[in-house]
Amino acid sequence: MRLVDDDETGVRSEPGKDLVAETGVVQPLGRHEQHVDQSVGDPGVDVAPLGHVRGVDGLRPDAGTLRGLDLVAHEREQRRDDHGRTGAARPQQRRRDEVDGGLAPAGPLHDERAAPVRDQGVDRGPLVLAQDCVLASDQRHERGLGLLPHHRPVIGRRRVVRCRGPRGGSHGAMVGRSHPHAVDDPCPEPRISPVTLPLRPELAGLEPYGAPQLDVPVLLNVNENPYPPSDAVVARIAADVAAAAHGLNRYPDRDFLELRQDLAAYLGRESGVTLSPDQLWAANGSNEIMLHLLQAFGGPGRTALSFAPTYSMYPEYARDTATTWVAGRRADDFSLDTAAATEWIARHQPSVILLASPNNPTGTALPVADVEVVLAAADTVVGGCVVVVDEAYGEFRRAGTPSALELLAAHPNLAVSRTMSKAFGLAGARVGYLAAAPALVDALRVVRLPYHLSAVTQAVARAALSFADELMAQVGSLRDGRDACVTWLRERGLTVTDSDANFVLFGLFDDRHAIWKGLLERGVLIREVGPEGWLRVSIGTPAEMASFRDALVEVAGL
Repeated sequence: MRLVDDDETGVRSEPGKDLVAETGVVQPLGRHEQHVDQSVGDPGVDVAPLGHVRGVDGLRPDAGTLRGLDLVAHEREQRRDDHGRTGAARPQQRRRDEVDGGLAPAGPLHDERAAPVRDQGVDRGPLVLAQDCVLASDQRHERGLGLLPHHRPVIGRRRVVRCRGPRGGSHGAMVGRSHPHAVDDPCPEPRISPVTLPLRPELAGLEPYGAPQLDVPVLLNVNENPYPPSDAVVARIAADVAAAAHGLNRYPDRDFLELRQDLAAYLGRESGVTLSPDQLWAANGSNEIMLHLLQAFGGPGRTALSFAPTYSMYPEYARDTATTWVAGRRADDFSLDTAAATEWIARHQPSVILLASPNNPTGTALPVADVEVVLAAADTVVGGCVVVVDEAYGEFRRAGTPSALELLAAHPNLAVSRTMSKAFGLAGARVGYLAAAPALVDALRVVRLPYHLSAVTQAVARAALSFADELMAQVGSLRDGRDACVTWLRERGLTVTDSDANFVLFGLFDDRHAIWKGLLERGVLIREVGPEGWLRVSIGTPAEMASFRDALVEVAGL
């Protein structure tokens, strides 16, 4: 591979000027090297293998290493809505990555050999299409297509290319993940022909959402249920999935009627609300439920409204559906100021209002009376407005705290979402669901992808629901652990929100990052999230909570 001048092919250019890239097989692999084609994927569209070219020195590229990027965790909750700031935010508004912002300690997240992406000044570069030649055992070469961000490293499959060396020799070079036949030196003269891709402008430079996933002894950062399914639940899931596997040559029940019946029966026992199966909907996690709602009721020219600080994925759902995002503000105690909320609704005329209850990251639940005020204001919106109460942590609410499910019969524009990730301990299964009027559910059926809920997912969910009573007893122990954590933190002079979830928001710290980092250094990972000065800890097992308390005493000097 080599770089040539765009205007005068064959003429050596000045370094870095008008360089384009061409690819070609200069010399085939020898017979003894034919086995390396197994590292290559199917020909056609594939992941790009090429690293970022940072500069040209005498027409020899300096290929940026990709080492270390696999472990970069994107922490995206330090954003506008988490800090309680108000106002409309365009979907393309950029948000800081917590790791890039320096919130993660040096160590497994950082590799000194790799230049940080943000230092290269290329966050807003367009995507380009790179074409490369790949040798195969039975063919001289195959062509594959890969996506390369302009001036930005990409992690992809490794490819083997045969290149002419600077002194007439040849060598193989691979870029990407580890491989026993890898050669670290890049090809001396790569040529890449850029083609601009029509990426939506609001997505340019953004990174995928995600909390840090680190290998530490105590994980208390993403509000998971710390208890895995029991042996009995695992056995039932295994048996039901095995039965479903015999029919995997056929598409699943696209309306999953049996699962909807089971969900209606469960909510009747859990909340005392009678629902029919046609009032239930399910998807791959409550994330997809929310996406379905905004696909059906949001979109270009429409607005989604919520009140910060709240769940940081809400603006992402709006962005992905080209819905305008507006964030109002909660009161200082994180309750909902209903008078201000009514004013925001009248001013912005949203088609969708998102209310998390219990709220994330604060843990505070909304009184039913507050939800009714919002519903009354939503009824005045020209063209209609859907109010979504997100009860992802609903099973953890304290005794006497009602569910918004009680309001469904009187409000056909109300939807109440739940998940099996938290109370059921099935975060890995990805099952979310929603209760609403049949007409609202039918609107979601229009926008869902065909057969979106696999037969395996349906089998897992139904098996877990058959053990609902056992799992709810586990929820009770987590409630007790939460209340004990709140009491312990307050006894040590910290400010703690009243929580109806399986996590606790506490503070206030002059340097919360130092506390977060100190805990991590002691093997305890919590979440640096919410308004400045606050931290959030998920409720774990008694042993995990003891480790958290011991580490916090050391770090904060309690």
